[in-house]
Amino acid sequence: MYLKKKLKKGFIVLAGVLFIVSASSGMDANAEGLFPAKQHGGLENTSDRALTAVTTNQGVLVSWRFYQEDGAGAEFILKRNGQEIYRGVITNYFDQQGKAGDSYELQDNTGKFSIGQTALAWNQEYIELSLKAPESQTMPDGSITNYSANDMSVGDLDGDGRLELIVKWYPDNAQDNSIDGYTGTTFLDAYDIDTSTGVATMMWRIDLGVNIRSGAHYTQFQVWDYDGDGCAEVLLKTADGSTSYQNVNGNLKETGHVGAVNSKALPTNKISDKYDFRSFSGRIGRIVKGEEFLTAFDGRTGMIIDTTAYLPSRGIYNAATGTWDTSMWGLDSKGNPEPQGYANRPDRFLAATAYLDGTNPSAVFCRGYYGRTAIAAWDLKNGKLTKKWLFDVPTGDKYAGQGNHNLSINDVDGEGKDEIIYGSLTVDHNGKPKYTTGLGHGDAMHVSDWNDDGKLEVFQVHEEKNARYHVELHDAETGQILWGYQYGQDTGRGVAADIDPRYPGAEMWASIKAITYNVKGQQIYEEGKKPSQNFSIFWDGDLLMELFDSNNSTQLIPQVQKWDYENQKSDILIQMNGTMLNNGTKGNACLVADIIGDWREEIIVRDAQDKNKVRIYSTPIETTYRVPCLLTDRAYREGVAWQNTAYNQPANLSYLLSGGIKVPEVTAKGVNAQTIQLEWNAASDGKYGHEVSGYAVYRAEPGQSFKQIKTLEGSARSYQDSELSSAVEYRYKVAAIVDDVPSFQSFQVTGKTK
Repeated sequence: MYLKKKLKKGFIVLAGVLFIVSASSGMDANAEGLFPAKQHGGLENTSDRALTAVTTNQGVLVSWRFYQEDGAGAEFILKRNGQEIYRGVITNYFDQQGKAGDSYELQDNTGKFSIGQTALAWNQEYIELSLKAPESQTMPDGSITNYSANDMSVGDLDGDGRLELIVKWYPDNAQDNSIDGYTGTTFLDAYDIDTSTGVATMMWRIDLGVNIRSGAHYTQFQVWDYDGDGCAEVLLKTADGSTSYQNVNGNLKETGHVGAVNSKALPTNKISDKYDFRSFSGRIGRIVKGEEFLTAFDGRTGMIIDTTAYLPSRGIYNAATGTWDTSMWGLDSKGNPEPQGYANRPDRFLAATAYLDGTNPSAVFCRGYYGRTAIAAWDLKNGKLTKKWLFDVPTGDKYAGQGNHNLSINDVDGEGKDEIIYGSLTVDHNGKPKYTTGLGHGDAMHVSDWNDDGKLEVFQVHEEKNARYHVELHDAETGQILWGYQYGQDTGRGVAADIDPRYPGAEMWASIKAITYNVKGQQIYEEGKKPSQNFSIFWDGDLLMELFDSNNSTQLIPQVQKWDYENQKSDILIQMNGTMLNNGTKGNACLVADIIGDWREEIIVRDAQDKNKVRIYSTPIETTYRVPCLLTDRAYREGVAWQNTAYNQPANLSYLLSGGIKVPEVTAKGVNAQTIQLEWNAASDGKYGHEVSGYAVYRAEPGQSFKQIKTLEGSARSYQDSELSSAVEYRYKVAAIVDDVPSFQSFQVTGKTK
């Protein structure tokens, strides 16, 4: 495994030559009080410390959760094999004497926690889970398909306070909506996982059956406690033959099915006489007949709680022919209605969970975004699915054709109630349109407080050639375009993340033009210098964001990357050899989310050789920052729930974790033949950061690299560099000192002696 580790800001070394620096216990308690107040929603149960011990060749990083309810005075005691090794306020500790298999125990002074406080050290930088892939299937044309683990989600399915893992299994003949062909059935499994040992116990399995086609746009599933019983439910679209099974003593026992028959009555290797709606002529494998349902499954057993008709249906139903008119969901590239039986645009589905009334969670299931657009909100109460509202506009309406291959759920107006950001369309909590930017369909979107003004912004890329903008930032509440650029072509990728501390707020870039912008839309690097454009992630322990992508589009080996903003290149922090990403060039992990350990995010990826195995990676890097578990932020938790939807996007916080970070602004002026005077303004580690205790001064002589020449304590704002050569131009940088080490460096300035 290729691994780089970063301890403190500015210290990056190769694994195997890792110098451990003890984490400072100094914290700014005032900064912790600035984290947004907790809303209804977020993490289902905050009783799990999720203690995690990641083994490296230099020791073990042990980390655990912090909650806002703990308060600023929360302290922790960590023991290894019964012996105390750490006492302090930070929520991680690098144990240089730790090794694989060591037993760790955590105690806290709150007295509220009883689970997730013991852990065994992993054998390496990841924990491996053994799952049970579905058996291969034979199609009516004789072809055989095999399965791999695809999208995943988490939820407390059994009410024990811990998160269980929900796995979608993907056949290798899964298809995009634009392509004909038979596909294997889609499966959903639930596993009770022990993240110390890697033991994964299957709880139940759902086989969606032959009448749900497999592909990125067909099956979006939601995992949430909708009925408030303390256990999460699973909701998704179903059809005749969708069948649930419970694991009973190692055997899968059928517990129910949706529609007229179960999955065994509809084998994949032939077209059955009844209730098998796969097309076997013309557009092979398409499904344009048969009823469609929405089903809620019990998280503990996988049993069916309730099933209702999926709204809306494919179109107007013709009883004489038993078909639905599927032509109303958008026009093709030539401006013509989609031909009957194609089932491309009508089978574009999205799903999410939202607190539409501010207090109770609703499931949001959607259909269509190229033309006709329909969004239905559902509640699950007393064992019944009930429609809350249905937003439905026809092709040609100003609110139609404005959706993405993904969506985001956010309280955009600060009323405590969630809105649905569908792409260029935002629907209010009551199912009424709030606004549309009119910029049409797009493939990628990121929502957070990107400019750190206390409000949300939407960064989005757009597909349609004639769109007014192909990359833009707009106000999430009003839709006002803050800035944008027209590229004249489909812009399929784009990312917003704070990766350069020298500019306020986040940076943004897209797949076309290779230009990186600051939050004001100003180009900050020369064209061609841009980071990878897949996922953002919190990994290395500073308050900036890292990036997650594949090594290339063929091998699809996952990497965590750090943007080196001074040299404008990506450094690889870890490459997860032996694993592989999903969905081809999309390069998706199974899941990226803060599910165990401290506030940094975990990565779940599949084994490249063994279809039954997946790995969970957690950071091996210590940090001095104590941040509440990200899942307690409602927008982030909702993002984890919708991450599996179509073209996966990262979950984002409702606030900018790096907000308020300021590097020194430096001036340099020659005083005489041997002296240059440096002056700078006060730096800040940000509203969620720590106190600045001094400054480090760096100098580069002509043709040489920068070296630290002075450390200044306290609030010094100037330095006189003397004993220099006359008539020579020197370069300087200044960095704040935070937690006893230099932080982010300023822009370089030059000064010339006289």
